[in-house]
Amino acid sequence: MDASIASKNYEWFREHLPELVNHYDGKYIVIKDYGVIGSYDAFEDAWTETLKREQAGTFIIQLCTEDETQTAQTYFTNMVLFS
Repeated sequence: MDASIASKNYEWFREHLPELVNHYDGKYIVIKDYGVIGSYDAFEDAWTETLKREQAGTFIIQLCTEDETQTAQTYFTNMVLFS
């Protein structure tokens, strides 16, 4: 996923955060193509389960919470993790 697509998915997450929190509060959500494709209790579960069906670098994982100190824009590539 190039940085611009990941950034747009993150922007979508931020724009829809209030409604996402209503459904996924406290969960790690997997976002691809401006939509949620999974939700998990732990980041590790989100990562390992999503990799079973999606290629690394094609999605982002975000903690769904109203606490902005707990959200970060994170990019995964096949080689490097940027946080």
